[in-house]
Amino acid sequence: MPTNACRCRRKRLKILFLYKNLALGGVQARIALLSQALAARGHDVFVATYGKPQPVACPLDAGVTHLDPGGRSLPRRLWRLHGYLGRLKPDVVISATPHGNLLSLGLKLLGRHRFFTILSEESDPVEEARHAHGIHKLPFLLTSQLYPLADRIVAVSQGVRDQLCKQSGMAPERISVIYNPIYRSDIEMLAGEAVSHRWFGGNFKVFLAAGRFVEQKNLALLLDSFARLHTQMPQARLILIGDGPLRPRLERQVLALGIGGVIDMPGFQKNPFAWFAKADGLVLSSLWEGFGNVLVEAMACGCPVVSTDCPHGPAEILMDGKYGRLAANGDAQRLSVAMLDTLRDPAGREMLRQRAQAFDVETAAQAYAALLPKMETEPATRSSIGHNRPGRRGCPSAAAD
Repeated sequence: MPTNACRCRRKRLKILFLYKNLALGGVQARIALLSQALAARGHDVFVATYGKPQPVACPLDAGVTHLDPGGRSLPRRLWRLHGYLGRLKPDVVISATPHGNLLSLGLKLLGRHRFFTILSEESDPVEEARHAHGIHKLPFLLTSQLYPLADRIVAVSQGVRDQLCKQSGMAPERISVIYNPIYRSDIEMLAGEAVSHRWFGGNFKVFLAAGRFVEQKNLALLLDSFARLHTQMPQARLILIGDGPLRPRLERQVLALGIGGVIDMPGFQKNPFAWFAKADGLVLSSLWEGFGNVLVEAMACGCPVVSTDCPHGPAEILMDGKYGRLAANGDAQRLSVAMLDTLRDPAGREMLRQRAQAFDVETAAQAYAALLPKMETEPATRSSIGHNRPGRRGCPSAAAD
């Protein structure tokens, strides 16, 4: 029987990721991985950075174009970025964090070219707003008015979605939950690389923590917990992979606790997966998170994990304790007990690897692809703005968070 129905298909879209930089971090790693995955699906993918220039720690795939507007001042960089968008005319802009999300909406509302907006919320917006000061509070105050203008909104965990609904007044159906892409095919190779450290390969029980030395990570609590653990298990050791503004304070605390000989702070490591694979456990002591990337990274290497039951992400990753012990947020004694129990009775390494695979790049890429607009059109042609540059896969780790 004749029909007038037509077959609609997705066109080859121009997709622009928008973020401040490609330095070391969880958001940057996610952008590098997702941009590569969407480019592999046949889209023209660009990443535009607008922040103060920083060394690129998360290189992009050769099929992804990096647009760096340059300029010494932020207003100049934003003006050039506005020009880029006017010439590129992207179909979709995917942004992250309140600053980047509000910038995306502003460029759409004030510019001549209209594009499809996907906003991504990476952390607990209520906690972030509570700890922000001065002008840094402004983006969080504006989200309730401006986020509803977006075409799609993504939260990296169920908890973040709930908090975003509370903050903005939006219905949960407006927000899609897409867990961060962590597991990828090269982790096994990276985990197998050698690590030279005096505590690996001996009779020590080594716990790792990885991330920035900032208030959110609550490393002061971790040091108190480890001091208690060490009295119960003298062979225990703690390595803090990372760095940050609180290093001097943490070093003073280590001396005050008398545990200087059993704690090491070697700084950020290019390949933390190799460290995770050789450790007896990883601990996350955060006050709050959005997801908890480092837990999945460690589990992907078969490393047992312990976390505070902080908002939000760890309980979802660990399925309320099935894949790793959860301790009451802010309780040093309970965190110490959870660490000790993990050393005495660790989870099976293969079970942890299998759980980590639930947070793979392909699953996240499929979820983002499902959010893209459907249009009946011919494939788009590649823009002349920028050019593809050789690149590698995304960051070796998001453990810099």
